[in-house]
Amino acid sequence: MTSRASWRPDLSQTGKPAYLAIADAIAEDLRAGRLSHGDAMPTQRALAETLGLNFTTVARAYSEARRRGLIDAKVGRGTFAKADEEGSSVRVRHRELSDRTMNLPPEPSDPALVARMRQAWEHVGEELISLMRYQGVGGSAADKAAALRWLSRRGIEASAETLLITPGTHAALLAVLGEIAMPGET
Repeated sequence: MTSRASWRPDLSQTGKPAYLAIADAIAEDLRAGRLSHGDAMPTQRALAETLGLNFTTVARAYSEARRRGLIDAKVGRGTFAKADEEGSSVRVRHRELSDRTMNLPPEPSDPALVARMRQAWEHVGEELISLMRYQGVGGSAADKAAALRWLSRRGIEASAETLLITPGTHAALLAVLGEIAMPGET
């Protein structure tokens, strides 16, 4: 077990920003057995002083290591190395992340669907300018008529007065919760 004061990463050959090099060193030392689950890590200030780095750099490194699941911090107790369930290696989470910087729908591969989409776009194109404006709360008469047709094809009877058209799921859930929750309820 490594003591709090003795763990010191070698950052001389990494060529990476110091905060990433520190997080990588924690991962490597856990993999190699130089750190074990539960080992006390140096305080951020102590490690910054030992390595001659700015405190915020070490704080960022610990934040990155915590994000990767390499360490666990306990308020008032300190920061501790964290190994996986078997205790032999790090639980580094390598997974495919979806890029949510752009919200793009899947591209259809069915030629018939693409043709129908083109026809619909030609129809929408006639109303393009009005569609770019803010819409009325609850939906327009045309929106409600379209929703009523869609619901009717599925055997659901409704009236325009009972429909609330929203710009998305988030707004719909917010509207429903606003109706059923009392003020102050969470």
